Amino acid sequence: MVIDSLKVAGLKEFQVELGQVAFYRSLLAEAGLDENVEEELNQLIENKNHFGVEELLKNQPWMRD
Repeated sequence: MVIDSLKVAGLKEFQVELGQVAFYRSLLAEAGLDENVEEELNQLIENKNHFGVEELLKNQPWMRD
């Protein structure tokens, strides 16, 4: 909902920080990432590797649509 609102407002680049683990997990489930990608994503986030997260996600099939 937050992301949709930001897009409707015309923003193209933004960051949303997640503090609730349950919310984060539900996003992962919705994304349908395989277990290896999810594990890599978690490591990148834990290490605050924002560029690595961006690269990993933009190479996912649903990002190419």
